[in-house]
Amino acid sequence: MQAALKNWSSCPQLLSLPSADSHIKCIHIYDFDNTLYLSPQPNRQLYTQELLASLYGGTILGGRDWWSEPRFLEKSFAEMLETPKGPSREEFWNEEMLSLAKASFKDKDTVSIILTGRKEELFAKLFEETLQACEVLYFNAVCLKRAGVGQNTMDYKSAVIGDLIDQYEGSLEEITLYDDRISQVNKLSKFLQTLGGSYQRIVVPVVPRYRMLDGAEECRLVLQLVDANSVQWTPRQSGYFLSVQSHRNLLSWTFNFFQKKYSWNTLPQYPMYIPCCELGKTPPPEEIAQVWTNRASCDVDKCVKQFQAQDHSCEIQFIISELGFCNRSHGGLAIFFKARPSNKSRYLWNDFSQFIVIGLRYDSSDDPIFLQRVLEGKEQSIHWVKLRKSLKVKTYFGHYARLTRV
Repeated sequence: MQAALKNWSSCPQLLSLPSADSHIKCIHIYDFDNTLYLSPQPNRQLYTQELLASLYGGTILGGRDWWSEPRFLEKSFAEMLETPKGPSREEFWNEEMLSLAKASFKDKDTVSIILTGRKEELFAKLFEETLQACEVLYFNAVCLKRAGVGQNTMDYKSAVIGDLIDQYEGSLEEITLYDDRISQVNKLSKFLQTLGGSYQRIVVPVVPRYRMLDGAEECRLVLQLVDANSVQWTPRQSGYFLSVQSHRNLLSWTFNFFQKKYSWNTLPQYPMYIPCCELGKTPPPEEIAQVWTNRASCDVDKCVKQFQAQDHSCEIQFIISELGFCNRSHGGLAIFFKARPSNKSRYLWNDFSQFIVIGLRYDSSDDPIFLQRVLEGKEQSIHWVKLRKSLKVKTYFGHYARLTRV
């Protein structure tokens, strides 16, 4: 009795068996990552495209990819458990999915399970301890991907689903699956259609939801896990960084300006910024402090610490007045904007003669000498066009670097 649940359960202490097979009418199956729980994914702002691909592809974390390395999920679970019960902790979960799961578990005619592609040998203990600690105990079984079962996650899920259907086929009226990945939704739908039986088949696509790790903590974990000689920081950028919304607005305007001639992939990656000194350098401490406070007399050490901590509280608005562009030899499009402070009386420091908004393509052949000539107003290949209507952008004074593969 209940052989399928017993066989596929990865967490013995979370196994909750129905009283009998014969009355089970429904099977409800919930994916875990980004369906039930807001699992973290790599923060794209921290890595170049090459390193990001390596994190997903499993070529840099000792043979594991992001989803196979327990420490990222373990860190997220720890943050969740450290958060007091109530609305704040609920932000780690998809509350709509949890409500459905609770209803499934309360229905005595329904068997409900968590079915995830996380590897059993790496995550079973973590799942068991965490779900007990946060009292998410409304599933009949928690099933993690078992070694040796199929070639991929879909093969494994198909094996589990097939066994459950065989177990309850005499009384089964419905099977419902919830998953956030459209590719999985499509495969699961096709798989269910290959099975016999008169029961109803439902596969529900769930909008994926994520909750990022703290950026500094994520970088620390990655640097702990990789070979120290395989990654490095890109040269530090210091200056006035566009907010995410201003960056989007400016790129959208640029995309339309060129009448969609160029793809989004040719446009600068986040963040675009106005450099105030050469790449790899940092403004003088006294200048950092005066920009930070807009005062000549202030606590320099305190301001420098805030600057180094990437505190985004020093907001400054600029007016974009001109667009500059040129085609590069490697086939890309170089784009720049001339800017001026919206508040002329506000103190700003710039080691260059102009405020120029630039954006780097971290995985292309960006030429530092070319960028330097643009910032110094010496690059003759740039075609400048005055905007009919100026654009306002919000920036913050700070610095930025990404991790990249060596």
